[in-house]
Amino acid sequence: MKSTPKTVSLATLILACLGATAAHAHTGWAPHSPGTLMHRSDASAAQIEARQAQQGQRIRAGLRDGSLTPSEFRRLMAEQRDIAAMKHDFHADGVLDGREFRRLNRALDDAGQAIWRERHDGQVRTAYKAPRFE
Repeated sequence: MKSTPKTVSLATLILACLGATAAHAHTGWAPHSPGTLMHRSDASAAQIEARQAQQGQRIRAGLRDGSLTPSEFRRLMAEQRDIAAMKHDFHADGVLDGREFRRLNRALDDAGQAIWRERHDGQVRTAYKAPRFE
């Protein structure tokens, strides 16, 4: 096969595309939403933040409906602050690696179980501004 400028240009273009694809796959980028890309570390941090937000809502709902006492509320919120501080420390270098993600995920699992236990432990207080039937 003869090497013409057209075939050399086509081969160069194909190699450049393959190189760009390989480099893109190696950098740790993952699809986030159609048309955009997000770094896996950012996606992991977003997942952790979403779980924390949901747990905060569960804790506040427990205080509102009376299934958490004020001391249980304070203890659970302190645990959430500890997890946020851990996430901040882990993300200080700009990357949340797999080991750090697993530690945060485990801490959130434990916190979620603690929230459930405290909300279902039978200790109740009158819900905030709830009518009293005495």
